[in-house]
Amino acid sequence: MFFTAPAVEKPLETIQSILPLLIVLIPMAGAVVAGLIGRLREDLRDFAATGTALTVFIMTLALYPHVSRGIVVYSLPRFIGLGLNFRVDFLGFVFTALASFIWFLATFYSSEYMRHEQAPTRYYVFLLFSLGGCLGVFLTADFFSLFLFFEAMTLFSYALVVHNQSPEAMAAGRNYLYMGIFGGLCLLSAMIILFTRVGTLDIVPSLEAAGALGELRYLLAILFFIGFGIKAGAAPLHIWLPQAHPVAPTPASALLSGIMIKTGAYGIIRVFNLFLTPPDGHSPLWAITGELGYWIIWIGIVTMSVAAVLALSQTHAKRVLAYSSVSQMGYIVMGIGAAAYLGYEGAMGFAGLSYHILNHAFFKAGMFLMVGAVYLRTHDLNYDKLGGLWRSFPVTAAAFLVAGAAISGFPGFNGYASKTLLHHAIVEAFEHHHASSLWVAEKIFTVTGGLTFCYILRLFTSIFTGPARAHGLNCP
Repeated sequence: MFFTAPAVEKPLETIQSILPLLIVLIPMAGAVVAGLIGRLREDLRDFAATGTALTVFIMTLALYPHVSRGIVVYSLPRFIGLGLNFRVDFLGFVFTALASFIWFLATFYSSEYMRHEQAPTRYYVFLLFSLGGCLGVFLTADFFSLFLFFEAMTLFSYALVVHNQSPEAMAAGRNYLYMGIFGGLCLLSAMIILFTRVGTLDIVPSLEAAGALGELRYLLAILFFIGFGIKAGAAPLHIWLPQAHPVAPTPASALLSGIMIKTGAYGIIRVFNLFLTPPDGHSPLWAITGELGYWIIWIGIVTMSVAAVLALSQTHAKRVLAYSSVSQMGYIVMGIGAAAYLGYEGAMGFAGLSYHILNHAFFKAGMFLMVGAVYLRTHDLNYDKLGGLWRSFPVTAAAFLVAGAAISGFPGFNGYASKTLLHHAIVEAFEHHHASSLWVAEKIFTVTGGLTFCYILRLFTSIFTGPARAHGLNCP
C-alpha cells in the first residue's frame, strides 16, 4: 500500500521587479505629455491620454506571471527618509488591474464627452495624475507609501470635482478637500502611534505588536477607519460623496464612484483583514479582531440602509447613483467586518466583498457613463425633465436595464452572486455566536436589497419609459 505524504505549503517566492514603479510613473509622465500636446493639437492630446491609460493597463497585466508565482517587490530606500516601498500580492494585483481597465474605458469615453466641456486639457492632466496616485495605493508595501499615494490621489482628484468651476462644484470641492485633509490627518496620527510604539509601518499581520498597545489599539483602529472610511463613503463619513459626484464631469464621476472610493475599502481591508490579525490561525488574539469586526459589520449595515433610503428620495440621476455608491460600499464594508468577525473562518465574507468590489466597479461605472450619454443629448438629468428616452437611446436603455438588474441582485446577474456570498457571510456571523443583533442586521440587509431594486427601477422608468417629453435633444 502506498501512502501519500501530507502536502507542504510552498513558501511564496519574492520577485524583484521595477514594474510597480513604472505603473505609477507612466500615467504621471503621460499627464505632463498630454498637457504639453494639448496646447498644440487636441486630437493628439486625446490619443496620448487614452494611449497612456492603455499602456498602464497592459503593464499591469504584465505583473500577472510574477504575482502568480509569488510577491513582487521594489524599493526606493532613500525616498523622503523612510523609503518608497512596493509589494504586490494577488489582491493588490486584482485591484490594480480592475482600476487600470476601468480607467482606460473612462479615458476613451472622455475623448467624446470632453468636446462639450470646458478646459479638456486640464481635465486630462489631472485624470492621469489621479490614475498614478490611485494605482500607487494598491501597489505599496507599507502604510507610509500608501499614505503618500492616497493623499496625492485626493489632491489631484479635487481638480476633477471642481472642474466646471460652478458655485456648486466649488462648494463640493471644498467639502471634498476638507474631508480628505481630515482623513489624511487621521491616517498620519495612526501611523505616528504605530511607528513610535511598534517600530514598523509594514502591512503584515501584526496584532501581537498592536495588542501590546493596550487600549490604544482601539484608538489606532478608529483613526485608520476614519482615514480610509471617508474615502470609502462609510456613514456618517459619506457626506462629501453625494455633493462631489454629481458636479464632476461624468467620466470622472464614474471613476470617483467605481474606482477611487475602492481605495478606501482597500485600506480598510489591509488594516482589519490583514494588519490587525495574528499570523497564527488559532491564536486567542482573534477575539480582538472579531470585536472590531462586529462594529464594522454594523457600520456597513447602517451605511447600506440609510444611503438606499436617501437614494430613493432623490430626483437627479447622478445624485441617485452617488447615494447608490454609498449604499453598495456599505455591502463591502459589512463584508470586511464579517471577515474580521469570523477570523480565520471568514473566507465567505472576504470572497463576497472581493467579488462585490469587482461587480460594483463595472456596473456603477457603466451606469454613470450611460447617464452621461443621456446628458450629452438632453443637458438635464432631473426626473421631471426626462422620460420616454428609450426611443432615442434603445441600446443605452437595454444596457442600463442589465446594469440595474446586476446592482439589484437579480438571479443570473453578477450582483446576485456577490450579494448572495455577503448574505451567507452575515448569516454565518450570526450563527457563529448567535448574537441577536446580527439577526437584526441580516433582516436589514434583506430589506436594503429591496430598496435597491426600488430606486433603480424608479431611475430607469424616470429616464427611459413613460411619455416622451420635449427634451430638445442635441446631437453632439
